[in-house]
Amino acid sequence: MNQTTKHKQTWNDLNISQKVQQELLKAQYMNPTDIQFNLLQKLKETNQTVICEAPDGAGKSIASVIAATQHINVKLQQIQVIILVFHQNHIFQILNYVEKLCASSDIKYDLCFGLADGYTIKIDTQLIIGTVEGIVQNFIPKTALGTVRQVPNSMQHMKLLMIHDFDQIFASFQQKEAVLCLFQSLKLTTQKILFTYQLDNDTRVRMHEKWFPGKEITYLNQEMSLKNTTHYYFDARSKNEAQKLQLIQNLSVNYFEDDFKMIIYCRTTMNLNIICKKLEELKYKYSKIDFETNEFSSKVQFNSFLSGKNKFYVTNTPKYKIIFPVTTILVYEMPQFNSPIGYIQRSANVLTHKTPCTVMNVVSSDADKKQIEAIALYCQLSLKIPHLFTEVTPNNVNSELTKKQK
Repeated sequence: MNQTTKHKQTWNDLNISQKVQQELLKAQYMNPTDIQFNLLQKLKETNQTVICEAPDGAGKSIASVIAATQHINVKLQQIQVIILVFHQNHIFQILNYVEKLCASSDIKYDLCFGLADGYTIKIDTQLIIGTVEGIVQNFIPKTALGTVRQVPNSMQHMKLLMIHDFDQIFASFQQKEAVLCLFQSLKLTTQKILFTYQLDNDTRVRMHEKWFPGKEITYLNQEMSLKNTTHYYFDARSKNEAQKLQLIQNLSVNYFEDDFKMIIYCRTTMNLNIICKKLEELKYKYSKIDFETNEFSSKVQFNSFLSGKNKFYVTNTPKYKIIFPVTTILVYEMPQFNSPIGYIQRSANVLTHKTPCTVMNVVSSDADKKQIEAIALYCQLSLKIPHLFTEVTPNNVNSELTKKQK
């Protein structure tokens, strides 16, 4: 049987600067992932808008930072690239990459998030990392709020605008209209890269017609996969809080392993505090980020988890985002609305990682149970996975998890 040897893609194939390549290798990013290679290659070929569809963990975040380094002229002291995100913790992931890849360069960068009227950036900033609301509130000339602002002269040299999790823009009419206004205010020469999960055809057509009429769009797509993940649910509708909290101990039997990392997601501050108290009782180190955590504390907490100093990351942000290799995810409170495709796309992140991941969902209501059933049906019909979830009970949880580890 004839076999074709596929050339292993390297950073050098992309003509990335030697300084950036050295920093990538130093950070143990030895070769580009498929989506990184395809995106960076495409940016060398076209100035069209690029919509990059790929699951979490495919390497979109670091690809955006590499793209930024390739588009910035360090001699030009003007804003040239903006990277926008929707989650505050995602800002610090992007910032972490920027600090690594720009360590040996002269690129000047700044943060912009939150609603800070009259916000000013450092005069020589070339790269801005911010939330969508932060940039929209502080930079665009007209917003859906009816306020009028002028685009700073420093943005007249904008080469690249990148927005992560672009599918979330459709969740808010105000954000959608504001970002559309931002697009309209930028120069025609500003290239846009939109990172998202897989879009359905109707959304693509509507977005193209309204946002990019008459313009060519390049689509890059990486298929989702759920290999290397195991999914459970725990029916807690008739269980007490102590039984739900016991899951933390059940799931953390490998706490002292070097690669152990666990995210716990909840919705309410009350449950956030209950979980943290349990972790303290177990003498486990954790990072905690809630709605009121300030910028400095968020960065410290995030980096403590990222470095492995803290093994748990507890948050009650509206939509949890898994943005690094983790071994365990405990959804202590399921989101109020979690579509099947949304769940799958956010659980497919470990596709590019060697470490197996366990996802445990706590079902606390009939609505939660319907979510689980809808997700399972979607996987059966669309992904040909006959049985996605295994139910665990207080009696069989340890045996099921042990079976999984074998």
